[in-house]
Amino acid sequence: MKRPGAQRILQQDTDGNVNPVIEALLECGLTVIYPMEPAAGMDVVALRRQYGRRLAMSGGIDKHVLRRGREDIRRELEYKMQPLLRDSGGMVFGLDHRIPNGTPLANYRYYVDLGRELLGLPPRAPGRRGWQRMAF
Repeated sequence: MKRPGAQRILQQDTDGNVNPVIEALLECGLTVIYPMEPAAGMDVVALRRQYGRRLAMSGGIDKHVLRRGREDIRRELEYKMQPLLRDSGGMVFGLDHRIPNGTPLANYRYYVDLGRELLGLPPRAPGRRGWQRMAF
């Protein structure tokens, strides 16, 4: 039963490029798409410009940048997070899928730390257990 004032959230897990069918999915009542796969052409910044708040998104950070260097990780996070943070809402940041094999641990830590910084979250406490499961 829907409570008065509550919004229904209908999420679809999609892989690949679903740009051609997003409008149809929205017409059917879909509200969220995950994982917003950049390697397939899903650009969360462009999609926010096109659909505004009609489409909420989860994921969208290219998992492949984690195997590259810090400059690539920073460029990816700043490109995706800064404009969407200004818009505030309708976006759950995270990788488009799981952490790829071969990702250096130092790169993953940098990704988590930079993501938290961009979100305005306190720095992780490196000595505290459990950070491995926490991204941002």
